[in-house]
Amino acid sequence: MAPKARCSRGLPALLVVLAAVLLQAEAIDFGWGACPSKDVVQDFDVGRYMGEWYEVERYWQFFELNGKCVKAKYTLDSNGEVAVTNSMLDSRTSKASSIEGSAKLSSPDASPAEGKLSVTFRIPVVGNKTAPYWVLNTDYSNYSVVYSCSAVLGFLRAESAWILSRTRTVDDPAVHKAIEEAVVKAGISRNSFQKTDQQDCRAAD
Repeated sequence: MAPKARCSRGLPALLVVLAAVLLQAEAIDFGWGACPSKDVVQDFDVGRYMGEWYEVERYWQFFELNGKCVKAKYTLDSNGEVAVTNSMLDSRTSKASSIEGSAKLSSPDASPAEGKLSVTFRIPVVGNKTAPYWVLNTDYSNYSVVYSCSAVLGFLRAESAWILSRTRTVDDPAVHKAIEEAVVKAGISRNSFQKTDQQDCRAAD
Protein backbone atom coordinates (compact mmCIF):
# COMPACT_ATOMS: atom_id res chain seq x y z
CA MET A 1 0.00 0.00 0.00
CA ALA A 2 1.35 3.44 -0.89
CA PRO A 3 2.35 5.62 2.07
CA LYS A 4 -0.08 8.29 3.17
CA ALA A 5 0.91 11.84 2.31
CA ARG A 6 0.28 13.94 5.40
CA CYS A 7 1.75 17.34 6.21
CA SER A 8 3.56 15.86 9.22
CA ARG A 9 5.39 13.48 6.85
CA GLY A 10 6.94 15.95 4.48
CA LEU A 11 4.05 17.24 2.38
CA PRO A 12 4.04 21.03 2.71
CA ALA A 13 1.12 22.34 4.71
CA LEU A 14 0.29 24.84 1.97
CA LEU A 15 -0.16 22.02 -0.55
CA VAL A 16 -2.50 20.20 1.82
CA VAL A 17 -4.59 23.33 2.27
CA LEU A 18 -4.67 23.99 -1.47
CA ALA A 19 -5.77 20.44 -2.23
CA ALA A 20 -8.42 20.61 0.47
CA VAL A 21 -9.83 23.81 -1.01
CA LEU A 22 -9.86 22.33 -4.50
CA LEU A 23 -11.81 19.35 -3.23
CA GLN A 24 -13.93 21.31 -0.76
CA ALA A 25 -11.97 19.30 1.79
CA GLU A 26 -13.70 16.13 0.81
CA ALA A 27 -11.09 14.28 2.82
CA ILE A 28 -7.73 14.81 4.45
CA ASP A 29 -6.60 11.24 3.94
CA PHE A 30 -4.15 11.72 1.12
CA GLY A 31 -2.04 9.12 -0.60
CA TRP A 32 0.44 9.11 -3.45
CA GLY A 33 -0.70 7.97 -6.87
CA ALA A 34 -3.97 7.11 -8.53
CA CYS A 35 -7.15 5.99 -6.85
CA PRO A 36 -7.21 2.25 -6.24
CA SER A 37 -9.74 -0.13 -7.71
CA LYS A 38 -12.28 -1.46 -5.21
CA ASP A 39 -14.81 -4.25 -5.37
CA VAL A 40 -18.33 -2.90 -4.99
CA VAL A 41 -21.74 -4.47 -4.43
CA GLN A 42 -22.95 -6.45 -7.44
CA ASP A 43 -26.63 -6.71 -8.40
CA PHE A 44 -27.00 -3.42 -6.56
CA ASP A 45 -30.64 -2.66 -5.79
CA VAL A 46 -30.92 1.11 -5.73
CA GLY A 47 -34.56 0.95 -4.62
CA ARG A 48 -33.72 -1.03 -1.48
CA TYR A 49 -30.93 1.43 -0.70
CA MET A 50 -33.29 4.39 -0.47
CA GLY A 51 -34.41 5.95 2.81
CA GLU A 52 -32.48 7.31 5.77
CA TRP A 53 -28.93 6.37 6.67
CA TYR A 54 -27.16 7.60 9.80
CA GLU A 55 -23.44 8.25 9.81
CA VAL A 56 -21.78 6.04 12.42
CA GLU A 57 -18.14 6.67 11.46
CA ARG A 58 -16.31 8.60 8.76
CA TYR A 59 -12.93 9.76 7.58
CA TRP A 60 -12.22 13.32 8.69
CA GLN A 61 -14.36 15.78 6.75
CA PHE A 62 -13.83 19.54 6.74
CA PHE A 63 -17.45 20.29 5.91
CA GLU A 64 -18.55 18.34 9.00
CA LEU A 65 -16.46 20.31 11.48
CA ASN A 66 -18.39 20.57 14.76
CA GLY A 67 -21.08 18.41 13.17
CA LYS A 68 -23.08 15.76 14.96
CA CYS A 69 -26.27 13.76 14.31
CA VAL A 70 -25.24 13.46 10.67
CA LYS A 71 -27.67 11.63 8.41
CA ALA A 72 -28.53 11.26 4.74
CA LYS A 73 -31.88 10.77 3.07
CA TYR A 74 -32.08 9.22 -0.39
CA THR A 75 -35.23 9.33 -2.52
CA LEU A 76 -35.58 7.70 -5.94
CA ASP A 77 -37.57 9.57 -8.60
CA SER A 78 -39.36 8.19 -11.65
CA ASN A 79 -36.35 8.91 -13.89
CA GLY A 80 -34.03 6.74 -11.81
CA GLU A 81 -32.22 9.72 -10.28
CA VAL A 82 -31.68 9.89 -6.54
CA ALA A 83 -32.43 13.05 -4.57
CA VAL A 84 -29.94 13.43 -1.73
CA THR A 85 -30.32 15.44 1.46
CA ASN A 86 -27.46 15.45 3.97
CA SER A 87 -28.14 17.07 7.33
CA MET A 88 -26.49 17.56 10.71
CA LEU A 89 -26.52 19.63 13.88
CA ASP A 90 -23.82 22.04 15.02
CA SER A 91 -22.51 20.52 18.25
CA ARG A 92 -21.93 23.99 19.73
CA THR A 93 -25.26 25.62 18.92
CA SER A 94 -27.54 22.66 18.04
CA LYS A 95 -28.44 24.57 14.87
CA ALA A 96 -29.52 22.33 12.02
CA SER A 97 -28.03 22.59 8.54
CA SER A 98 -28.44 20.60 5.36
CA ILE A 99 -27.29 20.39 1.77
CA GLU A 100 -29.15 18.90 -1.17
CA GLY A 101 -27.85 17.14 -4.21
CA SER A 102 -28.47 14.29 -6.58
CA ALA A 103 -26.96 10.92 -7.35
CA LYS A 104 -27.11 8.47 -10.21
CA LEU A 105 -25.57 5.13 -11.11
CA SER A 106 -22.21 5.63 -12.81
CA SER A 107 -23.02 2.87 -15.32
CA PRO A 108 -26.82 2.67 -15.47
CA ASP A 109 -26.76 0.11 -18.30
CA ALA A 110 -24.33 -2.26 -16.59
CA SER A 111 -25.59 -5.79 -16.05
CA PRO A 112 -25.48 -6.76 -13.28
CA ALA A 113 -25.88 -3.34 -11.71
CA GLU A 114 -22.87 -2.16 -9.71
CA GLY A 115 -22.89 -0.14 -6.50
CA LYS A 116 -21.02 2.74 -8.13
CA LEU A 117 -22.78 6.09 -8.08
CA SER A 118 -21.83 9.70 -8.73
CA VAL A 119 -23.10 12.28 -6.26
CA THR A 120 -23.36 15.97 -7.13
CA PHE A 121 -23.82 18.85 -4.68
CA ARG A 122 -23.95 22.54 -5.44
CA ILE A 123 -21.31 24.16 -3.23
CA PRO A 124 -21.63 27.92 -2.57
CA VAL A 125 -19.07 29.95 -4.55
CA VAL A 126 -17.47 26.82 -6.04
CA GLY A 127 -20.49 25.52 -7.94
CA ASN A 128 -21.33 21.90 -8.66
CA LYS A 129 -19.07 19.31 -7.06
CA THR A 130 -19.33 15.69 -8.21
CA ALA A 131 -17.67 12.80 -6.41
CA PRO A 132 -17.76 9.01 -6.58
CA TYR A 133 -19.99 7.15 -4.12
CA TRP A 134 -19.04 3.48 -4.12
CA VAL A 135 -21.06 1.06 -2.01
CA LEU A 136 -18.44 -1.50 -1.00
CA ASN A 137 -20.76 -3.56 1.14
CA THR A 138 -24.33 -3.35 2.42
CA ASP A 139 -27.18 -5.56 3.58
CA TYR A 140 -29.62 -2.68 2.81
CA SER A 141 -31.48 -3.03 6.13
CA ASN A 142 -28.69 -2.49 8.68
CA TYR A 143 -25.39 -1.11 7.40
CA SER A 144 -23.45 0.25 4.45
CA VAL A 145 -19.72 0.82 3.89
CA VAL A 146 -19.11 3.60 1.36
CA TYR A 147 -15.89 4.77 -0.29
CA SER A 148 -14.90 7.75 -2.42
CA CYS A 149 -11.62 8.72 -4.03
CA SER A 150 -10.63 11.72 -6.15
CA ALA A 151 -7.44 12.67 -7.96
CA VAL A 152 -5.58 15.74 -6.68
CA LEU A 153 -3.08 17.74 -8.73
CA GLY A 154 -2.27 14.71 -10.86
CA PHE A 155 -0.08 12.87 -8.37
CA LEU A 156 -2.12 12.57 -5.18
CA ARG A 157 -5.43 10.99 -4.26
CA ALA A 158 -7.90 12.04 -1.57
CA GLU A 159 -9.86 9.20 -0.03
CA SER A 160 -13.05 9.24 2.01
CA ALA A 161 -15.04 6.45 3.60
CA TRP A 162 -18.17 6.19 5.68
CA ILE A 163 -19.88 3.57 7.82
CA LEU A 164 -23.62 4.11 7.68
CA SER A 165 -26.45 2.50 9.62
CA ARG A 166 -30.23 2.49 9.53
CA THR A 167 -30.07 3.36 13.24
CA ARG A 168 -28.10 6.09 14.97
CA THR A 169 -25.90 3.55 16.76
CA VAL A 170 -24.94 -0.03 15.99
CA ASP A 171 -25.87 -2.13 19.00
CA ASP A 172 -26.31 -5.54 17.39
CA PRO A 173 -23.03 -7.54 17.71
CA ALA A 174 -23.78 -9.40 14.47
CA VAL A 175 -24.12 -6.13 12.54
CA HIS A 176 -20.98 -4.76 14.15
CA LYS A 177 -19.08 -7.89 13.12
CA ALA A 178 -20.39 -7.64 9.54
CA ILE A 179 -19.19 -4.02 9.34
CA GLU A 180 -15.72 -4.87 10.62
CA GLU A 181 -15.41 -7.74 8.15
CA ALA A 182 -16.55 -5.47 5.31
CA VAL A 183 -13.93 -2.83 6.18
CA VAL A 184 -11.16 -5.43 6.26
CA LYS A 185 -12.32 -6.99 2.99
CA ALA A 186 -12.44 -3.56 1.31
CA GLY A 187 -8.83 -2.83 2.25
CA ILE A 188 -9.55 0.64 3.58
CA SER A 189 -7.81 2.18 6.57
CA ARG A 190 -9.62 1.36 9.81
CA ASN A 191 -7.47 3.86 11.72
CA SER A 192 -8.71 6.75 9.58
CA PHE A 193 -12.30 6.42 10.79
CA GLN A 194 -13.70 8.78 13.43
CA LYS A 195 -16.89 8.11 15.34
CA THR A 196 -19.80 10.44 14.64
CA ASP A 197 -21.64 11.83 17.67
CA GLN A 198 -25.22 10.59 17.45
CA GLN A 199 -26.30 11.65 20.95
CA ASP A 200 -29.00 14.22 21.78
CA CYS A 201 -30.29 14.38 18.23
CA ARG A 202 -33.95 15.28 18.81
CA ALA A 203 -33.50 18.63 17.03
CA ALA A 204 -32.34 16.73 13.93
CA ASP A 205 -35.44 14.50 13.71
